[in-house]
Amino acid sequence: MLNNICVIIEVYNESHRLEMCLKDFIWADELVVFVKKSHDNTLDIAKKFATHVYETDFNSVSDNIPLNFKRHGTKKQWCFY
Repeated sequence: MLNNICVIIEVYNESHRLEMCLKDFIWADELVVFVKKSHDNTLDIAKKFATHVYETDFNSVSDNIPLNFKRHGTKKQWCFY
């Protein structure tokens, strides 16, 4: 059964815990990960589990949350960021 839910996560150098985190969202219809040009294998892990992966420039704050949300353009009824 589809929940009509999208989960969006923004990460940077989180390879040590990303897999465990992404596995917790298997209930979501869409799992979107924005990887901030990490220096570890965060991008590879995200590609393994997420439905959509985007690599973005590093930004120390999450000023780009609205831009990332708009960039993905989900049509789901609910979106969690």
